[in-house]
Amino acid sequence: MKYLIIIAISVLFVSCLINKKKGFSVYTKPISPNAFTLKTNGVYLSKSHKGGVFFFYKNGIVYNEGFSKYFSLTKPLYVDKDRWGHYMLKGDTIIIQTFGRNDQSIYKRWVIERKGIIINDTSFEIHSWFSHYGKTYMKQKELYKLYKYKNKPDSTKAWFVNKNWYLENLHESRK
Repeated sequence: MKYLIIIAISVLFVSCLINKKKGFSVYTKPISPNAFTLKTNGVYLSKSHKGGVFFFYKNGIVYNEGFSKYFSLTKPLYVDKDRWGHYMLKGDTIIIQTFGRNDQSIYKRWVIERKGIIINDTSFEIHSWFSHYGKTYMKQKELYKLYKYKNKPDSTKAWFVNKNWYLENLHESRK
């Protein structure tokens, strides 16, 4: 019985260190200079407040906070180092890959991929959502619009920016 408890505790401890990076690939691809562009000087909020908030950076990094109903345009945002990722624009299509986090799962982090279309340089619409952890797919129609926001999170705080696997595969145009 003592050995089972030791094994269980060991598995729980190790699982806190495991990141499931499968599906995280956008950062290895170039930033397309011919793609429709989005402005990066504010925050994108979903119209229904169900979809969260997004901050985009010119180097392809994105920050996603999942609860826009608690977000305030006038207050600083608490930034979780785990909710970072990368985005890619292909024509009028947007692909956003961010990390989800759950300390009670076998994986500490896993990839969530959203796909949609760019409407103009200040709005886009998400059409689908896919979790690489549970292989969960959802169709979703969520409109996001750009709003002015002064306290944009510091993208150098993303948990992966100094990891060897990331630096070795990061596309030159995203540096």
